[in-house]
Amino acid sequence: MKSVEGSKIEVSTQWWLLLAVSLGTFLFSLDVHVVNLALPRLVEDLHTDFATVEWVPLSYSLVLAVLVLCVARLGDLWSKKWLYIIGLAAFTISSLVCGIAPTINLLIAARIFQGFGAVFIAVLAPAIATEVFPDTKRGLALGIITSTGWAGVSLGPTVGGVLLEHLGWRSVFLVNVPICFIGIVLAMLTIPRGSSNTDRKGFDFWGALILAITLTCFLLGMTRIQGEDLDVNITWVLLAVSVMGCVSFLWSQKQSDRPLLNLSLF
Repeated sequence: MKSVEGSKIEVSTQWWLLLAVSLGTFLFSLDVHVVNLALPRLVEDLHTDFATVEWVPLSYSLVLAVLVLCVARLGDLWSKKWLYIIGLAAFTISSLVCGIAPTINLLIAARIFQGFGAVFIAVLAPAIATEVFPDTKRGLALGIITSTGWAGVSLGPTVGGVLLEHLGWRSVFLVNVPICFIGIVLAMLTIPRGSSNTDRKGFDFWGALILAITLTCFLLGMTRIQGEDLDVNITWVLLAVSVMGCVSFLWSQKQSDRPLLNLSLF
């Protein structure tokens, strides 16, 4: 059975759409590791310490992990096209702010916002392709998106090293801006609006809050363990909260009529 959207879109437009979502996927994946080699330079240029500058990559990954299920649910409720464009625009603006940030605090804040945009790209790109491409081409489209994502992850350190060596650490972020503009234009021109569900009660806000607290505490606790902070009470408090949060989240999803995670699938 062909997808509803796929039957309404010309073949050439489908491939331009695939380029639009693949660009976003490549860039958000690239930014997972692209900044790692620049951390020593950031310590020097922004007059900070390494413990603080570690939050530049960590904050980005943390937001990605925490918001995946929430954004997936939003994609079911509202137009995927505009959610994707909002995410790509947020990623663009935050990349620009990262590139011009004069302080480490502003850089970390911008990276958090960049992660917010990245999670919209990561979740909605394959969802859009699934809706638009017919059955005969859907597997190829999803394979291309997945390949561009892994290419971004793999090339992150290499691209970051080249940019750092020749253009400085700010270019690691600023290089995203023109490519994102191209992606936004292509997305606006090629992605169909699709249908949206205006029943805002369909979003499980309490479940999303519990999940965000749980994952945040767990990731922070594991980070502190890696830093050999086992003797600090707060590490165990974070891990304990994450365990209780996990139990609470699973219970809330079982009770909810429109859960973020449908436990009946398992």
